[in-house]
Amino acid sequence: MPERHVLGGVAYVPVGVATIAHDVWLMGKVHAAGLHDVVVREGEDSDSWAKRFVFEMMASGAALEVLGGIVVPEAVGPAGWTPGVATATALHLGSLAGEEDKEAVFGILLTTVLAFFESGLTSFSRSMRSSTAGDQPATRRH
Repeated sequence: MPERHVLGGVAYVPVGVATIAHDVWLMGKVHAAGLHDVVVREGEDSDSWAKRFVFEMMASGAALEVLGGIVVPEAVGPAGWTPGVATATALHLGSLAGEEDKEAVFGILLTTVLAFFESGLTSFSRSMRSSTAGDQPATRRH
């Protein structure tokens, strides 16, 4: 996705590097949608995985909500992102009916979302592997 994309008359920009609250919210949405389990299968090339990932995201019903956590209205800016802004973004993008807007939204799903998750999940996976159980705080039992 270009740094700026106009969809339905609203300019959107990538959230990019964000707050811990954003990361926690987005990873919660990804987990709730079951997208954390969409891993590359043995022998699967990256294009096939990317298409499967997007189809899984759409099938989960979370595509627009996740997209609302990855792009933000330019007028709000990345620093102004909140869960409420994500919800409004998802509602706005979901209401678009023009072919050009639809193509752009699906293009964003295939580029921005996947690039974000490829880099983010790779980084997260690396950090999880480098941690050991002894490094983690004790968990409370409820």
